[in-house]
Amino acid sequence: MYKVWHYRINYFMATQGITFELTEKEKEFAIKYVEESGFYKNRLADYLGVSRPTVYKLLEEDTNFFTQLKRADAIFCKSLIVAIKKKDPVFILKTKFKEEF
Repeated sequence: MYKVWHYRINYFMATQGITFELTEKEKEFAIKYVEESGFYKNRLADYLGVSRPTVYKLLEEDTNFFTQLKRADAIFCKSLIVAIKKKDPVFILKTKFKEEF
């Protein structure tokens, strides 16, 4: 499993007139984090050291980053499905991922 380096910055909250941008390295770490843990905005905000409204603003302003995070979440979901299939609990698959099964 890929170990994500935890990068903390000062806690920022989105306010009018103040802009906040992630560096490419921070975005890369965030994408790897989502690949490993799923796309949960509260946890992503904590990981980045920003407020949840700031995460919403970042995702709204940077659609490419949002798309990369959604792709990373799909990778996370696929890894869950593969792991569950290996153990073969069909009931869990059918109840958790109804669209796929």
